[in-house]
Amino acid sequence: MNQNDKTSPPRALVVDDGMVERLAGKALLEKLGFRAETASSGEDALRMMAHGSVDLLLCDVSMPGMSGMDVLAATRALLPRPAVILVSSFNDPSAMDAALQAGAAACLAKPLRFDGLRAAVAEAVRVRQGLPD
Repeated sequence: MNQNDKTSPPRALVVDDGMVERLAGKALLEKLGFRAETASSGEDALRMMAHGSVDLLLCDVSMPGMSGMDVLAATRALLPRPAVILVSSFNDPSAMDAALQAGAAACLAKPLRFDGLRAAVAEAVRVRQGLPD
């Protein structure tokens, strides 16, 4: 996914105000072959993305300050635009639909499960690269 260097692993950023969730997301993405970093807020995530492109953003929906939906909206100005997977502890189908309509590649429920994340990442990569179903 990383267009800068075809030999380097794709770069992911896990954004969550919960330390346990950040570390779990990071470990799962590293297991999938990503070079993963973490941010504890949407504001920190945007600062980090301003200093280097990110291929995949795994972001909590509900955080103090900037929400995951706010982060998703801010990624529209980034080039290349990262694939965004939003995660939430709330099972709200209308909020998930809104996130998908706003450009999220997927919405997952917490706690993250490896198989669910792997499928969401595969779909995000497919969509980002413009591959057919």
